[in-house]
Parts: sequence; C-alpha cells; structure tokens
Amino acid sequence: MERIDRAGRLLQKIISDMILTERVRDPRVSKLVTIQEVVLTRDLRTATVRVGGYVSEPELEASVDGLNAAAGFIQAGIAKHIQWKSTPKLTFVVDTRVRQSQELLQDMDRHGI
Repeated sequence: MERIDRAGRLLQKIISDMILTERVRDPRVSKLVTIQEVVLTRDLRTATVRVGGYVSEPELEASVDGLNAAAGFIQAGIAKHIQWKSTPKLTFVVDTRVRQSQELLQDMDRHGI
C-alpha cells in the first residue's frame, strides 16, 4: 500500500498547487478549500479526492461542483507532472471532517472540557 499512499500524496500536492496558483479558474472554486486526501484504487486508474476546509457548507459544495466540472483540465495538468501509463479519473467529494473536528473542539470549550 505504500506505493498507493505515495501516489495519493503526490496527486494531493499537484491538485492543491493548481487551486492555489489559480490554474483552476472556475469561479465556484474557493482558494480556501483544501485537498484533505486522495484515495486511489489499486490500479491507479481512479481517484476519489476529498475536499474540505474552513469555508461554509454551501461554499464547500460549490467548490466541489467546480472541481468536478474542471476534472478533465485537472487530469491534464496532473499528466504534465507524472510519468504514469494513464492519469487517474478524478472524482471530487465533500469532506466535512475538518468542520466536525472544529465543532467538537468548540463544544468542548463551551463545556469546559
């Protein structure tokens, strides 16, 4: 699994860089979203990209919609950086784990824990 994990981290970095440097120009994609994790299939043909961040839920969902609309463009950008037989097909999904952790910490603070 180490190879798949390394490949996922590489894709995570490439996609994050594309968002931060505004190469993904869809206006729905917020620069404040983060690529939390890239989960690849064993054959490296399909990747589920978990997107989260400290943005509102509607903004996060809009960003994921924008990223899915730009998936082909992002795949082409990835292909310029990697030397694999094929570039994984990307699917972007909302990841609310960051928000849930933040809410849990706030609840703990409120209750003095």
